Amino acid sequence: DTSGAFVMSKDDDISFFPNLTTNAKIDTISRKLQFQLDKASYGEAAIEGLEDQLMRATLAYLGQLHKFLIEPLQTDLKEKLVIIPHGSLHNLPFHAFHNGDDFLIDRHEITFAPSASVLRYCWDKETAPISKPLSIGVGDKAIPQATEEATSVASLFPDSTLLVEGEATQDHLTDLIADHDALHLASHATFAEDNPAFSRIKMEGGWLTLDDIYNLDLAKSALVTLSACETGVSSPNAGDELVGLTRGFFYAGTPSLVVSLWKVNDEVTTVLMQEFYQGLRDGKTKATALREAMLAVKEERPHPYYWAPFVLSGKSV
Repeated sequence: DTSGAFVMSKDDDISFFPNLTTNAKIDTISRKLQFQLDKASYGEAAIEGLEDQLMRATLAYLGQLHKFLIEPLQTDLKEKLVIIPHGSLHNLPFHAFHNGDDFLIDRHEITFAPSASVLRYCWDKETAPISKPLSIGVGDKAIPQATEEATSVASLFPDSTLLVEGEATQDHLTDLIADHDALHLASHATFAEDNPAFSRIKMEGGWLTLDDIYNLDLAKSALVTLSACETGVSSPNAGDELVGLTRGFFYAGTPSLVVSLWKVNDEVTTVLMQEFYQGLRDGKTKATALREAMLAVKEERPHPYYWAPFVLSGKSV
């Protein structure tokens, strides 16, 4: 009923921190944090005049999570971190934990992994810099900028393929992805909390299910980015294996996956993704590019709801 931590350095030194806090306390703080993030998602008109109050409340809960889960380990942590959570901790934005002065992402480059075995699988896969992404945008009234986002990503790479509107179908994705080294998918996604295996991503004319994802050929894909709502939310089952979209894409062959932990802001996400892919195009690692994109957005939109929904899972380079 308690959470502890192992910290392993590059030279295999391991430190153990038992009994950091109770799982019940973390779950309570997590629910309160999610409530604050949900408030921010209502839109600027709905929260006008409440911005400072929302920011203080959000930082308070992020501060509590930092105090319990990071502060005891801080002196053992290096600049680059790979965080492998357990249980409900998988859905926490560790990179946005706050120590009263700054966020964890201000001090560290952070990637995540569902498990140590998945991390090893990801690192064992040979990858090259991204040059030929398949960029797909499935927009509607709720996310009108999905098409613009996919178009902006494709425009950064001369050899990219863009699928929007009627072309953004599952059949086209299945037919084309084997010949591309990355997949960017800007669309709706739903996490089925009662049965995570039924989580799905909207395509033109239908939905991409977990079974469909298992059957994709991602052998050449160095990166999959799911620029949609709650694509990284999963439900750990026995053995701490994740059931959700994350497992499907790793199983299909990608070593690196960018996913979201909550409902994202369409307009800000377009900016963040453009910053991220510009960094990749310029030769930066995936972890560095995502961190710098977050920090750039944070300068303009300091509330974590805007800049912190995405995490990089798997291989960081």
